Amino acid sequence: MQVCADEEGRAFAGAEDPVRYEQNPGEGWAEAYRVLTSASWGCRRARGRSSRRRFYPTAAALTAAEQDVMTPWQTGATTLRTAR
Repeated sequence: MQVCADEEGRAFAGAEDPVRYEQNPGEGWAEAYRVLTSASWGCRRARGRSSRRRFYPTAAALTAAEQDVMTPWQTGATTLRTAR
């Protein structure tokens, strides 16, 4: 989604400081997961919890998040080798 490549300087990946925290694109995943789980628990759609509207998930983002949660990406097996 190129959310980190923000030419206008409105996104700050990894920002944890109080001033730019809500401009951290990682919060987009947190918001998508919150909305996804709220819906699965039968809660009403709670728009407005995120102060960063740009990170509020679309229907496509919610579908992708659900797929990621239900069938997460599996990494390959790790092999450790030692030699002398």
